[in-house]
Amino acid sequence: MDFVDVTEGSTGGDSGLNWEGSGSSNTGSSSTGKTTGTVTANSLYIRSGAGTNYDTVGFLTKGDTVTILATTTVNGVTWGQISSGWISMRYVDTTGSSSSSSSDSSSMWVD
Repeated sequence: MDFVDVTEGSTGGDSGLNWEGSGSSNTGSSSTGKTTGTVTANSLYIRSGAGTNYDTVGFLTKGDTVTILATTTVNGVTWGQISSGWISMRYVDTTGSSSSSSSDSSSMWVD
C-alpha cells in the first residue's frame, strides 16, 4: 500500500506564530468553517498537528469523505483539521463541497 506524506517547503512569509512544540512557523492564514472534501490520494496520513513533524494517528484512503473544520498554512503547506487530527489539503478535493453531516471517523485506522 502506498502512503502519501508531505515534505514541508520553506515558501511564504513568516507571521511569527509557532505551533506549540512544533518549531514550525505558521506562514499563512487560518480559517474556520466546515467544508466537505474527498481524499484523492491512495492513502493519506492523519497527524496529531498541522505538520509532518507531528505523530501519525491514522490514515484515510482514496474516496473517503471528510469534514474540514478549519485550515491553516504551515511552511507553505495548507493543512485541514478533521475530527481525528490534521491532513494535508494537497490531497483533498473540496470542489463543489458544502457543509454536511458526513463523518470522517468511520474510515480512520488508528496505529
